[in-house]
Amino acid sequence: MSAASGTRSHGHTANSGAHPALPPSSTTAGEPPRRLAPLTARGPAPGRAYAPVSAPLHAFSGAGYSNCGVTVVAASDYGVPQLRRRAIFFGVRDGEDISADAGPFFEAALADEKLPEVSVGQAIGDLPELTAAHCEPIVYPTTRVKNSFLDDMRLNRDGTWYSAKEKPEKADKKKISHNRHAKEIQERRKAHIAQLAPGAKADSLPKDVWNGAKPEKWRRLHPDKPAYTILAQMHRDLSEWVHPDSQRWITVREAARLQSFHDGFVFQTSEW
Repeated sequence: MSAASGTRSHGHTANSGAHPALPPSSTTAGEPPRRLAPLTARGPAPGRAYAPVSAPLHAFSGAGYSNCGVTVVAASDYGVPQLRRRAIFFGVRDGEDISADAGPFFEAALADEKLPEVSVGQAIGDLPELTAAHCEPIVYPTTRVKNSFLDDMRLNRDGTWYSAKEKPEKADKKKISHNRHAKEIQERRKAHIAQLAPGAKADSLPKDVWNGAKPEKWRRLHPDKPAYTILAQMHRDLSEWVHPDSQRWITVREAARLQSFHDGFVFQTSEW
């Protein structure tokens, strides 16, 4: 099983002299750090070969971290409204006693930080269907929708992490709505994506609509679940994610919300 394909943690203890060492990152007097910073790994890409999970764990052991492990973490477990699963490797320097195997120790630490899941509907449900024609700012939307995630996102609310005072500072102190534009969509494609059920992808479409290529294409977000992983290169991939209710791609602002950027962040770009 590849490191990023599982859902459980792996602990590991091995002979530190049996495998090639990773170059240690030193903190004092040439010694390795007491705990390795998490090393994340993306999920396996189609057609690429990946070493088994034991390979990096053996390398950690050879670098002086015999008590090490790996676990798969989803951003949706920590209050972010998208899945974004990543494998995180961790280890404790030999000679440092935490009185536990690294796997269960870090699993417990991660469990203590978990937050309630936030759905797509909770994250962007206050944003109206109306989008900007191009990149121009438009009137900031009013809403009666309330949840703790929106308290942190909306400019006019105090949240757990951001206050109503500091959020507009990033938006030139004006409570207007930026980045509410979506990538242009042809009428033919509108008709195609209208056939997508909530949470479905292009591979669910009839064969006369979808030719079988790119099975991950045209993913309609499910309003009651976290989003699929949202990538940063929105000028290229904005047409990968379909709005949960409307027959259009998501806007830059909706994508930003799903990545937990509050509305005070303004993305200045000539590409969209």
